[in-house]
Amino acid sequence: MKYVKELMHGNPITLLPGDSMQKARELMAEYSVRHLPVAESDGRFVGLVTHRDILDCSVSRFADIPASEQKSIEKNVPVREIMHVDIITIFQDCTLRKAAETMFRYKIGCLPVLDQDDHITGIITESDFLRLAIMSLSE
Repeated sequence: MKYVKELMHGNPITLLPGDSMQKARELMAEYSVRHLPVAESDGRFVGLVTHRDILDCSVSRFADIPASEQKSIEKNVPVREIMHVDIITIFQDCTLRKAAETMFRYKIGCLPVLDQDDHITGIITESDFLRLAIMSLSE
């Protein structure tokens, strides 16, 4: 493998800016992911929500708030309010080395993969590189 397109997850699960924080939490749990790209309805990438963002914006479990109230709060917070917008991205024809170096240099856990029109086409994560390392060690 040499290029991002060979290792990335194509057609990633995405959120719309108006989707709720609760929906983000549920999708992360359902699909066992820690990063969700946020795109407009036409697929144009506009931001990223991470598991850490969800935790940072959640009411502490030590607060005296019932779980139902926590869900109600999260249901009313759109992801546009918690997403990061200044995100480093990459193209699918970039080398895996460039992607790995970028993630290492900036200490980030993923790179959204975009096409020339800023549409989200995939995502590549630290876990993908760990999977690549395991495959390489098996050979």
